[in-house]
Amino acid sequence: MRQGSGLPGYGLPGSGLRGSGLPACGLLVLLALLVGCAAQPGADVVVLPSENQDSRVDHLVMHFTSETTERSLELLTKRRPGPVSAHYLITDAPVTVYQLVPETRRAWHAGRSWWAGENALNDSSIGIEIVNVSRCEPSSVVAYPEARSCNYLPFEDAQIDALIELSRGILERFPEIAPEDVVGHSDITPSRRVDPGPSFPWRRLAEAGIGAWPDDVLVERNTAALRGPW
Repeated sequence: MRQGSGLPGYGLPGSGLRGSGLPACGLLVLLALLVGCAAQPGADVVVLPSENQDSRVDHLVMHFTSETTERSLELLTKRRPGPVSAHYLITDAPVTVYQLVPETRRAWHAGRSWWAGENALNDSSIGIEIVNVSRCEPSSVVAYPEARSCNYLPFEDAQIDALIELSRGILERFPEIAPEDVVGHSDITPSRRVDPGPSFPWRRLAEAGIGAWPDDVLVERNTAALRGPW
């Protein structure tokens, strides 16, 4: 099974991400050694970077877990049939940001997905899961046109504060992610998923420079044009 490191709790230097892993200094040394080993192709290899390349990442996908923190960590880090993972998990009470999969590696959070002409968004996205126990009966999976009863719960302000800080860092590292490509799981799999749901504060994120929010005047103008003179 291809999955992330399974090491919840390690952070990025200078990112403010917190967790419960090794002591910070020892962990950073270990990560530096591992990255150094992986990055060196060998003494007999000449490194000549091509101009014909770009980042694999051009989408940022938001989710809620429908599970508690403990269950979310188990589902996102442990080996199991039908692997599921995400690059980051934001917990509640207390709010903690876990990096579960390095940003340069593929996580398994999008499933069968499509957005603006691209599919299989696991290959081109960073996924952020937020602990929130909103649910639809009989599950968090929605199959249309069958109607299901959903109970959407609000997100904690501290979770959104952490999400904004985390997302700003991701967008700085991956400027290829356009505002309209910061999306929810329900945007890329509308027939199956509802997260992050109507309680998710998209407008607050857009005001913080993350994602897009419609201009009310422009929406009304375009809507009127579509209605026509009749």
